[in-house]
Amino acid sequence: MLETQTIVKQITICSDISKIKSVRHLILTEMAGCNFGEESKMAVAVALDECLTNAIKHGNRNNKKLSVEISYKISAGSVEVTIKDQGKGFDWRANAHLSGGESFTGYELGGRGLFMINNMMTSVNYNDAGNQITIIKSNVN
Repeated sequence: MLETQTIVKQITICSDISKIKSVRHLILTEMAGCNFGEESKMAVAVALDECLTNAIKHGNRNNKKLSVEISYKISAGSVEVTIKDQGKGFDWRANAHLSGGESFTGYELGGRGLFMINNMMTSVNYNDAGNQITIIKSNVN
C-alpha cells in the first residue's frame, strides 16, 4: 500500500508583486513532490498568479505595510490554497458571471483573471467579505 503525505503550510507575505514568484515556486515544488501532472501545475500557477496579484493590487492597494496570508494543503488527490488580503473585499456575487457562460465575452475591461481562475480550478470559493479566496485543483496527472 502506497503511503500518501499531506502537506499543510502557511505563509505571510507583504503586498509586493515581486513576492509572487517565490510563493508560486514553493507551492509548485511541493505539488511536484505529490506527483501532480504538468497540466495541473500550470493551472495552479496561473490561478496563484491571478489570485495573489488581485490580493496585492486590488485588495491591499499595493500597500507594502499590509500583508497577504496564504495557506495551502497538498495531498496526492488535490491542492487547496486560501489567499486572504487585508482589504475591504469585493462583491464576488456580482461577478458570478465570470465563472463562464454566455454573459462573459472575454473582451470586458476587467474580470479576465477571475474568469481564468474559475475555469482552471476544480472549485473556487470566497468568504462573505470578498477578501479571501480558496481555490482547489484536483490532481489530474
